[in-house]
Amino acid sequence: MPNASQIWRELCQLGYDGSRGLVARWAERVKLPCPQPEESHRESKPAPKSEAVPWSPNRAAWLLIKPENDLTVEDRQALEKMKQSDEDVAKAYSLGQRFIKMVREHQPDELLVWLEDAVKSGIDTLKGFANGIHQELAAVMNALSLPWSNGQTEGQVNRLKLIKRQMYGRANFDLLRKRVIIYPVRC
Repeated sequence: MPNASQIWRELCQLGYDGSRGLVARWAERVKLPCPQPEESHRESKPAPKSEAVPWSPNRAAWLLIKPENDLTVEDRQALEKMKQSDEDVAKAYSLGQRFIKMVREHQPDELLVWLEDAVKSGIDTLKGFANGIHQELAAVMNALSLPWSNGQTEGQVNRLKLIKRQMYGRANFDLLRKRVIIYPVRC
């Protein structure tokens, strides 16, 4: 009887792009019966029907915020199935698309309406996200209304922290300074 790794390799050859861990969890849940030597003489039972492997939460979440024009046919079909199977997914999709449009098109006047709708949606994750935005409302409003971004600064800080972590805290500021100056800044 094949193990989860063998099943995963065979599925990958057939086009499956999910993780081995997901297949292993499925195999553990299904607990495929191992034939015993004495069972080989008995009448064989039909194999249990396998159920469709669900999308990972991360992959499904990307579908909810991806622009509709960027979706493949397979993605659109999966998205429609998800929206039809659960009312909360349809709400999350609608709210996610509105939020992404608001951010991309810099529409600060839509933020308060969106926050109210997110809290009323009944989806705990969206409520938490909306409450977090509400706590930093002034900063988010500024980000939506002003043309400037601190992305370049945040990127440089992230690079500096990465270099510092690579030194495992064993070096002083002089060595950190030399390592930062050695690496060219890429724009």
